[in-house]
Amino acid sequence: MLQRTFNLYGSDTVLENIMKPLLERNYTSADAVNKSVELLTALNMVHRTLYIANDLSGGEKQRVVLARQLAMEPVLLLADEPTGTLDPKTAMQVESTIQANVKDGHRTMVLTSHWYETVKRLTTRAILLDKGKIVAEGSPEDVIKNYLETGEELEEREVEHIGSPIIDAKDIKKYYYSLTRGIVKAVDGVSFAVNENEIFGIVGMSGAGKTTLSKILAGLAPEYAGYKGYCQMRVGEDWVNMGVSSPGRGRAKEHMAVLHQEYGLFSFKTVRENLTGAVPDLPDELAKFSAEQTMEAVGFEPDEIDGVLDRMPADLSEGERQRAIFALALIQEPRILILDEPTGTMDPITRATVANTVKRVRTELDTTIIVISHDIDFVKTVCDRVAFMSLGKIEKIGTPEEAIEALYEKEEIGGKKNE
Repeated sequence: MLQRTFNLYGSDTVLENIMKPLLERNYTSADAVNKSVELLTALNMVHRTLYIANDLSGGEKQRVVLARQLAMEPVLLLADEPTGTLDPKTAMQVESTIQANVKDGHRTMVLTSHWYETVKRLTTRAILLDKGKIVAEGSPEDVIKNYLETGEELEEREVEHIGSPIIDAKDIKKYYYSLTRGIVKAVDGVSFAVNENEIFGIVGMSGAGKTTLSKILAGLAPEYAGYKGYCQMRVGEDWVNMGVSSPGRGRAKEHMAVLHQEYGLFSFKTVRENLTGAVPDLPDELAKFSAEQTMEAVGFEPDEIDGVLDRMPADLSEGERQRAIFALALIQEPRILILDEPTGTMDPITRATVANTVKRVRTELDTTIIVISHDIDFVKTVCDRVAFMSLGKIEKIGTPEEAIEALYEKEEIGGKKNE
């Protein structure tokens, strides 16, 4: 069973994670290694064989989870968002591997996905669920057409007043060292600036270094954790080094919110408690009202908001959890908002709502926003400028169209995830 999850044996290597279920099925060590390498090759992950699982990007972890489930040779494969956090090229490779294993192994698969092109390519019959009920059933094409007939239209990307630099990164290098892997250059000599009131995108293949860079920008990976170069954030007229623990860095982080693809909500608190707890200075009633308004802004219907707010994070679907984390970031009204894969588990209609919300947040709150995403259409819709990363380096900074064209040329991508 494949869940849209990052649950791996974090301190074990990729190879060890996949070998465990094989050894439990009485494979010899040699056969388990061969089968694991075969699966990793099919998923374009063989170059990460000896990496520690915790060092992988979200998209890489998702592929290892898939390899581990396929290694168990299930009769029924439940594939829940198998390509949700993947770039277009890797998504196609994963789809091909799933298809080959299901067809060649004469297996049955139930796929749940918000990516309608994935549903078209991998399934022969589909149903559309709405509020727990089947509202359409038939061929994937007919069901998807029915689904896309309703939804919020995307607002045009308007030219906004862009200020002077508010984030300045110079020659950032983040290397990992390992006896088994040698030097891993997660971020390799990156320099760029983000301007005040700008929506700045970062795109690239899985493992390009995007998430590591976002942690550095947010001050989550300071110098003592091993990165070189510097990243500064402007607070008023003062520039604060985000890589050094200081009162200034603490003050800067008060003006910043981060939506990270792997974590965000306190598991022991309700969604309402998570949101109101993020704005402790507001009176209780105003904090509750703000939580409700923010949940509506990220795509929840008015009649479902109270129910979602009173649930625990573990009781949410992945799409609901992602939107709740986005609401948690927005309710703080940050000056700088970092969104790491904000739409990976969202359906097309919700993605349009979130895209419009991102643009309104910039306009109404003068928020500077950094978007790290594989969702090419989302990046094109919301971003003013985009940086394309590959193997830890920035290859191109320009308009969304220029950066994405560079991505397609460099990675030899023939089309988009959803066309």
